[in-house]
Amino acid sequence: MSVDLDIENYKLEDILNLFKVPLNFKEEDMKKPAKGTYTFDDGSVYTGDLLNGKPNGLGEIKYAENNERGRISYVGEVKEGKPDGKGKMTLTYWRMYDGDFKDGMFLLLAGTEYMAIDV
Repeated sequence: MSVDLDIENYKLEDILNLFKVPLNFKEEDMKKPAKGTYTFDDGSVYTGDLLNGKPNGLGEIKYAENNERGRISYVGEVKEGKPDGKGKMTLTYWRMYDGDFKDGMFLLLAGTEYMAIDV
């Protein structure tokens, strides 16, 4: 069954009601995470969840070979392009950090407090 509508004779409010779209919707509510690839300025490449076209969610970062810290890769949660949440970072010489990250830094439990280590 097909229905032809002459939408020129309808107000926007009528069209939104037809499709059950609330009148108070916000543009940011329409932006949902998507999967994709993002290349950083230094040549590092992120593959995973994107929000507004930027790395945010679950994904993998393969760092450019020329990065100063010897990072190879990171797999896990990312926020605003940085490791943030649960993840695993592999560095040169097979060193690995597996655990919690915050704003790109590895969180190490020291007694009852966390220390941030810039890896």
